[in-house]
Amino acid sequence: MLAVGVCHGTAHQLAASPIEAFSLRGTQLLVKRDDRLALGSGVSGNKARKLLALEAMSPGPSLIGSFGGHQSNAMAALAAVADAHGARFLYFTKPLPRWLAAAPSGNLERALSLGMELVELADAEYASLFGAGGGVLPAVAPRPPAALLPPEALWLPQGGAAALAEPGVATLAREVREWWQPRSGRLDLVVPAGTGTTALFLARHLSQTSAVTVWAVPCVGDGDYIEAQMLALDRCTGGAVGTNRKALPRTLAMPGGAAHHFGALDGEELAMWQEAARAGLDVDLLYAPHALRVLFDTLLSHERAGEGDATTLYLHTGGLEGVESQLRRYRRAGWEV
Repeated sequence: MLAVGVCHGTAHQLAASPIEAFSLRGTQLLVKRDDRLALGSGVSGNKARKLLALEAMSPGPSLIGSFGGHQSNAMAALAAVADAHGARFLYFTKPLPRWLAAAPSGNLERALSLGMELVELADAEYASLFGAGGGVLPAVAPRPPAALLPPEALWLPQGGAAALAEPGVATLAREVREWWQPRSGRLDLVVPAGTGTTALFLARHLSQTSAVTVWAVPCVGDGDYIEAQMLALDRCTGGAVGTNRKALPRTLAMPGGAAHHFGALDGEELAMWQEAARAGLDVDLLYAPHALRVLFDTLLSHERAGEGDATTLYLHTGGLEGVESQLRRYRRAGWEV
């Protein structure tokens, strides 16, 4: 069952997250507050959407497997859902840095405390199984061999890039559609994107709502990577992008289209995070600062002010549980935060 959270829900439905306005850079920015969502397992934000179907599954899986980075939000979220189901959770990752292995912190510490079984693979083995930066896409990464992951395990690719995430994201699409129906003009729905899972399923379920355009901001790699990832996921989940291009989100990237180095310490992104905080909008430090910078340099830039009648809605995907570990990284690097 879903426990009472900031937005209440039942086992099969989440209450609609609110939409709030914030004054940022002289613009009123509308924000869909999915960071306010919470499942009974404690999973919040975007992961509450993606894992809604898994948490509601009855009977639940006895064993869950996934892979990804050492401080992944999805890792911590899956650990919480597995714990709620009383299931084992095997998580495959690259070798931990010595300092993190000696003193786990952040999402890693939380996931381990929930019983996650960490499986460290040598860099070469990890790359051969799951790709390594431009290799195998998370949406099509095959499950590990039976010697590593028993056949009965439920396998979820990195970032929840799987069909199991679609039902929860479909509820988000319905909320947006119902909110926008009595309004006029066009709506630009802007989504920070890692694997592109949320953006893809949103576009799929809003494809018949012609007034709404879903924009995916690549926070990992560049536009080519995120488009390839979404196309791969679409094929894996029975989509029809080939016959209906509106089912694929549009890509919104910095002018010039340079790849974004996910997780890299960045003074401009830290400044964007601090600016949002001063406006009363608390966001994560991995996705939102980059996505907001792109948004203000593109759709909300001064050069485009007054163009058309589009309203912009930014999706707050949560991830606040990882902020403190990111701030520690900035402090270790000499930043004053």
